[in-house]
Amino acid sequence: MGWFASWRIVEYRREIVPVCLVLGVLLLIQPLHVFAFRNQWGHDSEVLVRFVAQVAAEGTLWPSPWLTEAQAGLGSPVFSFYPPLLFALANAFHASGLVEAHATSLALARITILLAGVAGAVLVLRRQFGRRAAVAGFLVFALSPYIVFINVTLRYAAAESAASGLMFLALALAVAAARGSAFAAPWLAVVIALILLTHVPSFIMTAVLIGAFALASRPARMLPVAACALMLAVILGAFHALPASHLKEAISLGLFLAEGHSYRGTMLFWGRLAVTQFSYVWALLYATFFGLVASAAVLLAGRLRPVAAEPVPRGLAASLLAALALTTPLSLPLWEHLRVLGLLQFPWRFLGGASVAAAVLAAVLAGTRRRVGVLGLQGALLAAFVASFAMFAVADRWPHRKPAFAVGAAMDRAVAGNTLLSDPPEYIPRRAREAGWVVVVEQEGRHVPVGREIVPLESLPRLVAGDGTVEMTRDGAARLSIRASCASACTAELPQFWFPGWAVSAGGGAEIAPSAAGLVALSLPAGRSEVTIAMTPPPIALTARSLSLAGLVALVAWFGLVAAARRRARRLVPLPAAAE
Repeated sequence: MGWFASWRIVEYRREIVPVCLVLGVLLLIQPLHVFAFRNQWGHDSEVLVRFVAQVAAEGTLWPSPWLTEAQAGLGSPVFSFYPPLLFALANAFHASGLVEAHATSLALARITILLAGVAGAVLVLRRQFGRRAAVAGFLVFALSPYIVFINVTLRYAAAESAASGLMFLALALAVAAARGSAFAAPWLAVVIALILLTHVPSFIMTAVLIGAFALASRPARMLPVAACALMLAVILGAFHALPASHLKEAISLGLFLAEGHSYRGTMLFWGRLAVTQFSYVWALLYATFFGLVASAAVLLAGRLRPVAAEPVPRGLAASLLAALALTTPLSLPLWEHLRVLGLLQFPWRFLGGASVAAAVLAAVLAGTRRRVGVLGLQGALLAAFVASFAMFAVADRWPHRKPAFAVGAAMDRAVAGNTLLSDPPEYIPRRAREAGWVVVVEQEGRHVPVGREIVPLESLPRLVAGDGTVEMTRDGAARLSIRASCASACTAELPQFWFPGWAVSAGGGAEIAPSAAGLVALSLPAGRSEVTIAMTPPPIALTARSLSLAGLVALVAWFGLVAAARRRARRLVPLPAAAE
């Protein structure tokens, strides 16, 4: 308990009231879109709510890597790749009986993670720079158009919205570490690991922000701290990240390469979407960009010399400018040569990182008691906030021109009845896509199927070789029970996409393989058979879990070493001489 007590948690009792007040303001801002705008759901909301419902249907608290009910019952490896933390928390809210609607449980999970990150950031900034600094940083964060409107209203990017609060906390902890706080470094590793398990693009943005801060502030001290924190965070999240990286070749990444779903078309001032497909969406993005540029000018104009002389403001200014630059064509060589940046998909996502950097920079400068125009900064962001509100209010008057390809839209098997499968097509197994399960393009508001007829869903399961009967039932998360009666050796085709990991878990004599249609095919012997197949983790999963466990041990050891060093330092402090 020594290291825990050394944080002097009791001292934070004085901060409960101001922290509750600022979090209350943020909580009130979050649902503004419900009352102000007729369309309060972004284009991702339906898909995300369906994910929560499918996780609940699997009967497990932690999301199964394979969702058997996704893609109209054909299954999808969504959580083999998608970070599961947000959905696990939403599922916990639903399983507790506190909420019934899956949309509500998802919203509660998002707001819980967001507010937890903001509360932590406010406490760290309050401890390092005082109350004025914490309030200034909070206001800049809470009034960011990207964080308040674009993430929540326009896109309903629930995971990115939740991760933005954690990014705020991570950068505040990096500042504390640069100022000599020993405990800030291991806590930084914990927060970055939580970001990795919530939203991968935000994890990459956090690495960029902290890397720029470390290089520009105190590189001799901060580069080792940042490297250790990032490396330990990756190790802690390896149980999910390593299998996901191992399986990446098994999914279809076609839309990631299209203009509308990659940096090629979603960079500010670059690409067809940003130049010729102008709409209120892009107007809002540009308003946010120029609002942040104005904020940076307010902070730095006339004060470049004092800011450059102090390492922490210098590092935060570097983080802010780096994030803004990465949204523009100035950064094209980096996007083209650093393939890891491609996981962000959209360069304008760095507007969220820039908003976080501006918030922490405003807090630091306000806490130094310099006349740095913090009110002017808040005024610039408030102007962008009002402009964003006005743009949404007149959204119907702006042209809604969309590209001729799907942006996070649907997939269709072109079967009888044109059943639409509207989960993200990037999570369609590659073998199924190659077999003809294709993406639908969107033209003039209509979903147009592309491809050939595959397999009628109502005919599955079916025998594709041999005579007999076959029945199938779903038995929990990623488990199927099959009963068959074959006159001779036969092959059954099941209503599940083939994906690495399907294996026979019970029932001798059966063999599993992919079918020509990209589905699971089961070879059965003559006679009656009862077979259970299940999705098993990849061989690397055991190594990944062992790495995460080792990372947890290293994290505890790091906290212990810091606490021991602090106790030794306190024992070495000489006591004041007794008065004679």
